Amino acid sequence: MMASGLYPRPQRRAAGLGVALLGAVLAIGLGACNKTGIPSGSPLVDSAFQVEWLSATVPAQMRAGEVATVRVNFRNISDQVWPDPKTGDPAGTGAYAVRLVWRWRTSEDMSTGEGTTTRADLDAPLGPGRDVTLPVDITAPRQPGQYTLQFDLVQELVTTFEDHGAKLNLIPVTVQ
Repeated sequence: MMASGLYPRPQRRAAGLGVALLGAVLAIGLGACNKTGIPSGSPLVDSAFQVEWLSATVPAQMRAGEVATVRVNFRNISDQVWPDPKTGDPAGTGAYAVRLVWRWRTSEDMSTGEGTTTRADLDAPLGPGRDVTLPVDITAPRQPGQYTLQFDLVQELVTTFEDHGAKLNLIPVTVQ
């Protein structure tokens, strides 16, 4: 699959001392479990990147620069628990957490790395078959026109769900 601009694929380089030390530090955290029993500090397995978009209360029209609070409802249809920022990383940095991301698109062929992406955190780990509704403040672009508001999920510092074949939630909005 094509790499998104959010998380470009790393290039292979000869392992130096710094890379070896970083690998050793990361290896200590990989596979660790937090007190809820959810594996933490590691990338999700491929089967985890499955989401069902249930609803989003996005207005069809907005004024340029207007802020609207919308509620985005989605379900974990995978066989894995999605970590929140507290359970994603034992060090508490928020790395490896699953987050809702959104951005404005000006055209359907706009690549995933273009535009400004904003994030919202899960309040708790989200288990298989469970859904959540997150309230998010959306600011309309300053230029009037036809836009698409794109919602996706990301595992922080790892990848977008779209990069693993998950559907995006795309909502057309007219900005006046």
